Amino acid sequence: AASDVYKRQFMVGRDVLPLPLFYISLYVNGRLVEGKLRVAVQTSSPAARRSLNVEKNALRGIIYPLAIRMWENGRPSTEDIRDFKAEATSQLKTRFDDLVKEVFIESIL
Repeated sequence: AASDVYKRQFMVGRDVLPLPLFYISLYVNGRLVEGKLRVAVQTSSPAARRSLNVEKNALRGIIYPLAIRMWENGRPSTEDIRDFKAEATSQLKTRFDDLVKEVFIESIL
């Protein structure tokens, strides 16, 4: 349904936990590469969202190194982004079991 597409595109819903903006700044081959990344976690339920909300620092601790890796060769390619999402989802599911369904990228700048 059109409303489902809208919800996924704009990360709206009681089961979605948006994370604070990640700022990326590193040197790649002597050149400064900077970026911003906004991520949201699709949780399995409103209760799972509440549980993960108090774990935001742990979530950031998992996501941030993966975000840095996504930029380590310069601006992320489509493949880098796909790998980031898969690895972030996998690591969060490993740590938080059935609370996490998927990781979404809301924006990359």
